Amino acid sequence: MALGDYESGELREWLLALKHGHRRDIAEPLGQLLGEQFAKSGGSGDDLLVPVPLHFMRRFERGYDQAWLLAIAAAEASGASVLQALRRTRSTTPQGSEGAVSRSANVRAAFEGKRRVDDLLAGRTVWLVDDVLTSGATAAECTRVLRRLGAETAGVLVVARAGAESLKRAGF
Repeated sequence: MALGDYESGELREWLLALKHGHRRDIAEPLGQLLGEQFAKSGGSGDDLLVPVPLHFMRRFERGYDQAWLLAIAAAEASGASVLQALRRTRSTTPQGSEGAVSRSANVRAAFEGKRRVDDLLAGRTVWLVDDVLTSGATAAECTRVLRRLGAETAGVLVVARAGAESLKRAGF
């Protein structure tokens, strides 16, 4: 589920400001909109929102983790719970960057479950939260890990979905 297309001028500008413009304040209204849409489409307080984690060095450079901030705001708006169930095991090339030719190879084995989350995930509906879905490789890898940890089903909540133009510029 996405709020809109990444090619949308305003949405793209907001996301670029959030990720690269040190505008962490943008996460709250975007996350609230995401949470409201999630609730309208049937999301409930029984669902878990799991943010896609940044590598600790990128989080240090940026000063915050935008997916975590989006997940918190989405949870407040929808009544769902947030769980930091995943950890990034290695730094990866940003998926939206030029030259990230094999996106699935880029993120393969880059995530693992945090300790003692198996019981919290067992049999639950889990929603992965991120800012932009490009090729879907990160979401697929995170979902694979969540399912291995016991999540019954896993969906994806993103602010924007990259359209055909973004994928073509990235070499797809």
